[in-house]
Amino acid sequence: VYDRDWKVTAHFEQSPDNPNGLNNSPVYCIFRDKDENMWAGTYFGGVNYFLSGSDQFRHWSAGTGDNHLSGKAVRQIANAPDGGLVIATEDGGLNYIGKDGRIHGDILSRDRHIAASNVHSLHVDGDGSLWIGLFLKGILHWRNDGIIDDYSIYSKSISSAFDIAGTPDGRIWYAGPSGLFCIEGARPPVRISPLRFLVIEVLDDSTIIAGARKGGL
Repeated sequence: VYDRDWKVTAHFEQSPDNPNGLNNSPVYCIFRDKDENMWAGTYFGGVNYFLSGSDQFRHWSAGTGDNHLSGKAVRQIANAPDGGLVIATEDGGLNYIGKDGRIHGDILSRDRHIAASNVHSLHVDGDGSLWIGLFLKGILHWRNDGIIDDYSIYSKSISSAFDIAGTPDGRIWYAGPSGLFCIEGARPPVRISPLRFLVIEVLDDSTIIAGARKGGL
């Protein structure tokens, strides 16, 4: 954690001597929510919430009991429209943490009966609906009316969605090992490039930057 005013860096890592510290050193993602709170998704320890000013963390770890995540490998975190958080895990599906701190684990399989245990990416679009990127199963759109559209049934090329982004014109873009895809309205995904992309970013002028596994930017 770098303090730009004081120009000092604090280093946090897992330590058996500090139960209030980071509970797992491999940090898979970092997220700042709409209230400016900082969250860290780890590869083996679930979600860590940084208590600003205290240098301590609150943990939501994986487990089978109440108030546990259903997965420990947290790939991405996003704001839910109701003020909670949605948590993408690669080993436990899609989780939800409410504003009260309660966890609802694997909500796609449990509540929607959709087999989607390996979730790689999330994107909340302009109307507050949720796009969900899966491993080897394409992309889902969880609409505000509760209906989930599975875009993999429209495409001959089923790809993992490692990253998702939206452009101001309403199009959804997702990247994975089978290429860069674009979704416009209810039409089938269109493959824009066959390169193995891992990450994409949309600039304010709708320019898209895509990072490929071997092909650069």
